[in-house]
Amino acid sequence: MVGGPHTTALPERTLREFSGIDVAVCGEGECTARELAAAVSGSTHRSDWCRIAGIAFRDGDDIIVNPRRPALTDLDVLPFPAWELFPHDVRWPLYAGRGCPFRCAFCQRVLGNRIRLRSVDNVLAEIDELEDRTGARSSWFQDETFGIDRSWTNDFLKRLITRNERRGFVWRWKANSRANLADVDLYRRMRRAGCRTLDFGIESGCPATLKHIHKNITLDQARRAVRAARTADIVTNAFFIIGHPNETWETALRTVRFAPRLGADDVAVGVMVPYPGTEVWRLARCGQCGYRLLSEDWRLYDKYFGHALELRDLSHRQLELLQVLTYVSFYVGTGRLRELASFILSYRRQAVHMLKRLVPVLPARPRHRARRGGHACPQPAA
Repeated sequence: MVGGPHTTALPERTLREFSGIDVAVCGEGECTARELAAAVSGSTHRSDWCRIAGIAFRDGDDIIVNPRRPALTDLDVLPFPAWELFPHDVRWPLYAGRGCPFRCAFCQRVLGNRIRLRSVDNVLAEIDELEDRTGARSSWFQDETFGIDRSWTNDFLKRLITRNERRGFVWRWKANSRANLADVDLYRRMRRAGCRTLDFGIESGCPATLKHIHKNITLDQARRAVRAARTADIVTNAFFIIGHPNETWETALRTVRFAPRLGADDVAVGVMVPYPGTEVWRLARCGQCGYRLLSEDWRLYDKYFGHALELRDLSHRQLELLQVLTYVSFYVGTGRLRELASFILSYRRQAVHMLKRLVPVLPARPRHRARRGGHACPQPAA
């Protein structure tokens, strides 16, 4: 049995492509897995699995795809994970809620479009249990966007601060935020409650590209968000993608130049991957917005060393070069040459691998000098 975003997007195809898999779970898997376990232990006939919502399964030479299971409305009914069975990690993953109301073109939103929050009591109880059973002192809230519901967030922060004072130490945590939701007063409360790092998906340095991918943020909002977090003494990470719909060398260079100007403490830069179930996947398969789908070999669907996608105006090697340039621009532009050297040493094998692939791939020089003021971003497709 396997589950996750891939099987949720392509349940039947997953079973056809991988003969060793008996069952593909679609969407949230807790209740589905429990019902499947009961069915397996109680019967040897796979035809009995037809009544289990949220699975696709193999029955002889046939593949049966059952109706989807509705998303859980009350997340508090779920028991806590058996954390003591997992390898101990510095940052333990927690979810305060599931779902994302935003519509980014590169994201599948496997947990749905509607925010479903656990109760504050339930989240704090899991933190208590995680500490008591494993000795953990930190966590990573992996909600797509933490703090959308301000009433819930304020209540949680207030009670977490009280818990920290009662326990005599600060439970440290990190979370994902959005530039258009940034608030310095909120970030100060988060810092007091133990938040030490915030991740921001900025994605591009081109305003028109941000509109095209439905990001619904501006570059000014991105700068203000990073400043607000810095004012609250919170470390910031910024995520960028090279290879958006209709991306060109000129629009990607805007990301290269914007990365050091943002002021974040660190960046992560990936090449676009057309993950199944996303709008980018649909565009790439149809050859729209300049995309060329190079492969459906899932081993190549990697944002650092993959080879699944390119654009009409940007080969995959050019996308990789722009990825490297963004990293170099960030470290050199912020005067952090020592950190750049440390970064290269830490990932030297990957760096050598990438350099071997990067033969000169600069675009041809235009015949006429561009007008002063730079290049324009592509207009959103109709």
